[in-house]
Amino acid sequence: MELSTAEAKYITAFGASKEVVWLQKFLVGLFDDELDVTVIHCDNQRCIKISENLVDHDRSNHIDVRYHYI
Repeated sequence: MELSTAEAKYITAFGASKEVVWLQKFLVGLFDDELDVTVIHCDNQRCIKISENLVDHDRSNHIDVRYHYI
């Protein structure tokens, strides 16, 4: 199965967000200090639209549910 650019970047942003959550929990547990919010930047407009509006399923309905963690 070939991935579209938007889908590939969406899945990559999902992976990055999982890593950020893990790293923040690790650092809070290690230093017992609250951290600022981490922002993940994405330059693909379609990927940004998918993450902002999950109802827009015209071309994104094939993306697995687990990737909507963002």
